[in-house]
Amino acid sequence: MLSFRVSLFSLSVLLCQSALTTGIHPLPLGLANWQDNNGGDYFSEVFPTSAGYLIWSRFPIKVYIEQEPTHITNGSALDKRWQSWNRLTRASLENWSLYLPLSVVAEPESSDIEILRKHPPASPTRARAGQTTYCFYNFKDNTLMQKMTIKISPDLAQYSLQSTVEHELGHALGIWGHSDMPSDRMYASQSPAAQFISKRDINTLKKIYQQSTKLGWTVSYSSQDSTKINSLTGSWSEKPKSSSSCFQ
Repeated sequence: MLSFRVSLFSLSVLLCQSALTTGIHPLPLGLANWQDNNGGDYFSEVFPTSAGYLIWSRFPIKVYIEQEPTHITNGSALDKRWQSWNRLTRASLENWSLYLPLSVVAEPESSDIEILRKHPPASPTRARAGQTTYCFYNFKDNTLMQKMTIKISPDLAQYSLQSTVEHELGHALGIWGHSDMPSDRMYASQSPAAQFISKRDINTLKKIYQQSTKLGWTVSYSSQDSTKINSLTGSWSEKPKSSSSCFQ
């Protein structure tokens, strides 16, 4: 089951009162070079926000991966779990970076996407495997930008960790919705059929990046409006059947 929430404040109303460019950004090279005319897509299942589709326009996209705390003993079981976390999260980044330029940064403050090894907010009925949230902010050059935060449950088993991170990264990179086919990485539930990022995943991502958006363009509004924009958020939450695995 997919949980979605957005602020009750309407960004579209606010932006209609300000001078804001809406347009289509050039495709990044990885997506521009991607050609597949037969695989299909699930673009119709992707939700635009009040600012348009969640498209990145400044590359590389900077990603922070939460690091192991310094007090953990080297060689301990917890140390090994953190090492697996780092290795599998970086592998997920490498798989998506074939299509969008990604770069790992050392500090969360300088990142566009934060990936945290933390429990997502609890559901009344079950645990969550992962959650992706966004907020909008006014960059220093008056460009409307997004900031993404991914929380991945530390209770996940290794066999489901990478697929969960890849799935949540798909949301953070712009696929704000779910596939209707189990063979796609962005299927709503974790599926044995989804071993890799699929052609349909990439076809959908490319189609998203061919759309018009307000993100990445200059906006002019009052300081009061800027504060309101910074408070706008949305999230996807993935709910596993148990603490160690699957989306549902």
